Amino acid sequence: MSKADEASPVQELVMPRWERGVRVHGFWIENTRVGHVGLGPTGDHWWELDGTQEHGQAFSLRAAKRLVKQAYLRHNAAVHRRGPEDK
Repeated sequence: MSKADEASPVQELVMPRWERGVRVHGFWIENTRVGHVGLGPTGDHWWELDGTQEHGQAFSLRAAKRLVKQAYLRHNAAVHRRGPEDK
């Protein structure tokens, strides 16, 4: 192992998995929900990244899931840039 590997251990980003529900699809890491997509009363799809203020609407389930995944990746990239002491 080189000095660079010892000095800065790289944490691998864990990708959540989708679980389908009756009215809501959840984005989960083990037993923690990190995001979800639901069906609104008018047939539109709403999404939210849990623990943040990122949310919105989409025209399809596929688009809403993609937006949750992008928000998750964007949020985790910002956390890794700030570092563990600034969390």
